[in-house]
Amino acid sequence: GDHRDLHLCDRRQRQMCIRDRYQRRVRAQTKKKSTMQAAAAPEIDSDRFSGEAVGSNMRAMQTRRVLVSLVAGGCAGALNVQSWHGALFFLFAQLLFSAIQAAVMRGRVSDYFMSEHGIVSEGIAAGLLSYVLTWAMMFNFVHVF
Repeated sequence: GDHRDLHLCDRRQRQMCIRDRYQRRVRAQTKKKSTMQAAAAPEIDSDRFSGEAVGSNMRAMQTRRVLVSLVAGGCAGALNVQSWHGALFFLFAQLLFSAIQAAVMRGRVSDYFMSEHGIVSEGIAAGLLSYVLTWAMMFNFVHVF
């Protein structure tokens, strides 16, 4: 009867599709890794790649990247770093952050993300906006007022 019943069914179907998509990606990645690794290497535990775990890792990375961008933007604004130098400063801060994160993960980035470039690319856009806004605020505080 009610139109909400159809909505609940569609929502359940969509959630199952999302879950199945993650499971297919995990199986494909596990298969690819197992064929590339030596026979003596330990098998990857595919339970780590639940949708919730990957989503949590991505949110944590984005939150940390925004924090790094806020600090870098404040430093760049206070130091009057502008134009291409400002863009390079932002990229340097992000790459340094990614390198530190990879070191914390002991180089096993693929154990925490679905793709290896996730540590570099996750949250860059949000980080850029935070960088620019914090740069403008600090530049005005230090050099204009």
